[in-house]
Amino acid sequence: MTDVQHQLRAKFEADEAELCRLAEWRCIARRLDALYADQAAGNDSVLTRQRIARLEALQMALCGSPETMALSQP
Repeated sequence: MTDVQHQLRAKFEADEAELCRLAEWRCIARRLDALYADQAAGNDSVLTRQRIARLEALQMALCGSPETMALSQP
């Protein structure tokens, strides 16, 4: 591969990774919105709080804070 081809491939891979992060963010945000709505409607179960905490930790990891993944234990 030439230098130009390497640069183009690197740009493509970076763009693709950004699109994947954006799609993941939107999916997590939708799930969180639904869980927040459940909480507002009175569902304040331990499971709901755990799900919210895990999804919030995933969002933090997507923001560039991977150490927060440790907070999201199964």
